[in-house]
Amino acid sequence: MPRAGSTESLARVPALALHLPVFAQAAAGVGVAAVERDPDGVVRRQAPVLAVDGQVVPSFPLALASLSMGASPGRLTVVPGRRVAGNGIDVPLSASGTVLIDFYGPSRTYLPYPAWEALSGKIPASAFYDKIVLIGPTARESAPSYKTAVDRAMTGLELAANELQNILDRNFILPAPRGERWEGGLWGFAAFFAAILLPFMGATWAVAVAWLFSCALVGVGVYFMTQGFWLVVAGPASAIFLSALVVAFTRVAWFAFLGRRGLKREKESPAVAGARAALPAPGAGETAAAAPKTLNGGSSSKPAGDSIPYEILREIDGFVLGQGQSAAAGKDPRHGGEVLVISRRFSSLDDATAFLAEGPVLVSFEHPNFLHVLDFGEAGRTGYLAAEMPAGPTLAARLRSGPPLSVEAALGLMADLCGALEAASKAGIPVGAVHPASIALGRDGAPKLLNYWGGGLPAAASAGAAGGEPKKDDIAYLSPEAVAGKPLGIASAVFSSGVLLYELLTGKHPFLRPEDGLGELVFKIVNDPLMPLSELNPAAPRCAQEIVMRAMAKAPGERYAGPGEMAASLRSCLASMIEPAASAPAAKVAGAGPA
Repeated sequence: MPRAGSTESLARVPALALHLPVFAQAAAGVGVAAVERDPDGVVRRQAPVLAVDGQVVPSFPLALASLSMGASPGRLTVVPGRRVAGNGIDVPLSASGTVLIDFYGPSRTYLPYPAWEALSGKIPASAFYDKIVLIGPTARESAPSYKTAVDRAMTGLELAANELQNILDRNFILPAPRGERWEGGLWGFAAFFAAILLPFMGATWAVAVAWLFSCALVGVGVYFMTQGFWLVVAGPASAIFLSALVVAFTRVAWFAFLGRRGLKREKESPAVAGARAALPAPGAGETAAAAPKTLNGGSSSKPAGDSIPYEILREIDGFVLGQGQSAAAGKDPRHGGEVLVISRRFSSLDDATAFLAEGPVLVSFEHPNFLHVLDFGEAGRTGYLAAEMPAGPTLAARLRSGPPLSVEAALGLMADLCGALEAASKAGIPVGAVHPASIALGRDGAPKLLNYWGGGLPAAASAGAAGGEPKKDDIAYLSPEAVAGKPLGIASAVFSSGVLLYELLTGKHPFLRPEDGLGELVFKIVNDPLMPLSELNPAAPRCAQEIVMRAMAKAPGERYAGPGEMAASLRSCLASMIEPAASAPAAKVAGAGPA
């Protein structure tokens, strides 16, 4: 592009290297892909033109926009600190040579098409008519991603699409008129509030008034945003509210309060006291006086530090647990036997309070297909559960190593599991997903669920699907709404039960394939139809196919109303298989081999 006076106020790129000379020679124009990050690492602005070794070059989106209008970028006029214009293009520039992006939506707002589907003709060519088509990697596993104001991970191609659309629409977020004066006035008001008004307010009033003022400042910023202007209000609003918090915390001795109640309670909480009353009485041959005085199975004195009142014998792997949890075999101080100890470091006081409120429900809940919780409590900043030790391996290990289950065994096992989930839900225990690595098998092969306190959920799901990067095996049993980041509920438990039933009947997971990436797995869970059971297991009856299809409906409203209804259908299907066999002629049955 023609050099425009000085390039001092333009965004700069140290060097420009054309790694593919053949492309560069044949291209109608060349643009630079440059990403401008703010100090907090978030991408909020684009640099339409850049300075490289004293030359002015267009960005990749600006070059595309210019070419799409039938002109080369060399015909654009650049006024540093003001604008770049020409050929129907008019892009404002700030003093730093950038302009704020007005994002059109989060990731996937611009629909990506897999290249192989376009090349194979699966997607018709008409889908690309009258469009600017950007070609490049869009899978998050194979392309660098950027944190933006609307999404935690947006690919560079999607970033370029938003920038290009802004240029074509002349749609930008501009600095507010006289923004420096506005922002200076807001900072002055924040200083006035902190120095003059706060000292005369009580703690409650200080926080309440600061909250109102902060919301008002945010409202001013939103108003300017609706007019297409950017006004920095986060700093003054945060200063007002934080100064009020400091004053309020100081006045009520907040730090002393944290020292007394921040997960180091000297007194037993009401929830723990209620659970102690629910503990079983001393066994035969053990008098009340000789029975150990326990705090939910541990020493009545406060454990030192964060020690759990169980002797840890060994770590146990293989379970899918909730976020931040670990499992170990512990020695029960009452009878010396082994118990399963699940512990988790509390993230906050609210986390601890919620756990201690849930504990009595877990202790009082008993079901033949649930690992019974014997004990719960807190030790410093750590919460723990003690449950009966599983007698056998997990169902996940059984699926990997053992022979496939018969159709009757699979239906019976899932009927028991769904019945247990229904009972837990009615007892007030949250039920959101089922995973074979959260199901233990008893000596008789009966399933035992470890589905409390977030059990059965991978760490990312129990914190919110966007809260981390889970493993494929972990999220393979989640529902479409769960992988989309929505809260898990009873409908998600029905879907994951259907996934597990499909795997038990066919020996194959309906969505998980070793060669697929995480993005492909999520896409299949949300979009792909099921391969009929009859094609993978001809012995599966029609009623089993109907149960799987209903349980795994993509829309939650089309599934069973709950695990109990699904359990009833499973038992009915199982009965329809057993009755014909029971009524068969004796001679024929005697000569029949094993199923």
